This record gives sequence, structure tokens and C-alpha cells, in this order.
Amino acid sequence: MALALLHLIGGVTFLSTLFECNADSLVQYFGRGFIILIALFVATAFGHILLNLMRQYSGPFSWILIASLAVVLQSAPSRAADVPQDDIAILPRDFTLAGPVARQTLLVEKLHEGRAIGEAEDVSFTSSDPNVLKIHGKTAVPMGNGKATLTATSGDRTASAPVTVTAFDKPAVPSFRNDIQPILMAGGCSSGACHGAAAGKNGFKLSLRGYDDEGDWRALTRHAMGRRLDTSEPGRSLMLLKPTAAVPHKGGERIKPGSIEYNLLAEWIASGAPGPRADDPR
Repeated sequence: MALALLHLIGGVTFLSTLFECNADSLVQYFGRGFIILIALFVATAFGHILLNLMRQYSGPFSWILIASLAVVLQSAPSRAADVPQDDIAILPRDFTLAGPVARQTLLVEKLHEGRAIGEAEDVSFTSSDPNVLKIHGKTAVPMGNGKATLTATSGDRTASAPVTVTAFDKPAVPSFRNDIQPILMAGGCSSGACHGAAAGKNGFKLSLRGYDDEGDWRALTRHAMGRRLDTSEPGRSLMLLKPTAAVPHKGGERIKPGSIEYNLLAEWIASGAPGPRADDPR
């Protein structure tokens, strides 16, 4: 009798949990066939035990047992119905853009029961104040100091994120470590197939993938008698003429004139090409 009741309680608990669980998660972890097999086994054992108990104990006990089980099973779907519906979320959920050259790439995730399950499709973005924030593709671009609300729409679902823009009216001096080096890496300039090779290329050598900030800064600003930079006319610097293919360059065009990368390089040169600082964020 005690063993039968234990089996019965276990079966009821399993079925109740099965109702509450996310079916997609169960299938993901265990497989659809395994879940169906276990459910059939538990249901069969549960029914067998229930019938034996009803045969052994007739009268009020059987009706109380049936009523108790009905309450348990009835409450499980109602709890599952309380699970939040699918939604979307903007990542990051809130952010600050400091300075006119700040940018933030946006990602919109689909959520199921509060968990991210993949990137949302057919997403469109709007800004509550275009004078503060504009969206170019999937990138947030500051337009002026202030606060704005970014809204993403995917089908009939929406999500929003607060955005703050600061220091837009202050000229920003690009950081060699955090702005210039990433541009050189993204353009392939410091790759092993280009100037990052052990012997460099055509007399110009950079550290592989920019691991030596100080050495790369000296190579750009001091080597070859400083001819790679022209701080008085940044547009005439070889550092801009070569990667834009304005003059012959074996590596071809690596940076487009007028792009964010080009403007950052030009601003850095015009600011005197400052080197890496000890207090740069790492």
C-alpha cells in the first residue's frame, strides 16, 4: 500500500511538472521520442495503480482520490497559462553615447519565457527624437545631447530602450589604442598577410594584430622621417592615401573615403597623432 501510494504521488508530480515545463526545452534536452515514451510509461503505471487502489478500496475513498487527482491535473494547465508570451528585447537594454563619434550596434533578440532564443527577424527601428538619436541600419548614431527612446518592432511585437547622448558638442580626440588600432586590424593592415608580417611589407611593419601599441605608434609617426603623416593636411597623409587607394597600394582599397573609419583617422592625425596613454581603457 505504501509503495503504491509513493508510485502514485510520483506519477502525479511528474505529470504536473510536465504540464508546467516548456515542451521545447524538454525536447531540446531529451529528444521528442524519449519524452513521449516516458509520458506513456508514467501514464500507464499511473492508471494501473489507480485502478488497483479503486478495486481495493471502494466507497468514499475512491471518490476522494479521483477528486484530488482532478484538482492537481486541472491546476497544472492553469499555471502553464500564466507563463509570459513570446517577446523581443533590444540589446543593450539601455546605453549612453558619449561624443559625436560614438556608435552602438544594436541586436534584437527573441525571448521565450524570458530566455533569448535567437535574433528577431524583419526588425525596424525608430527614435522618439531624431534630433538626439538616429538609426542607420542596425547602428545607433548620436545627433545631439539629450535623451531619446529607441523602439524596435518585429511583426506585432515591440521593445524599447532608453538612450542618453552626452558630450556631443565637445570635440573628441580619437584614442590610438582604442580607435586607431581597431581600424588597422579591421582593415587587415596589421594582419600576417600585410604589414603585420614578421618582416613587414615594403619597408613598413606593424605588430601582428596590433599587440604592440607603442611600437606601432612609433612606426606610424616616427619611422621614415615621419612621412606617413601630415598633421597640417591630414588628407595628404600616406596613412589615408594608401588604404583608400588614392595612390597605388598593393593591398587595394581598405578604407572608404568619408567613412567613419576614415574620419576617425583624419581627426586623430589633425589632433597631432597622440600616442597610447597609460590611462586608456583596456
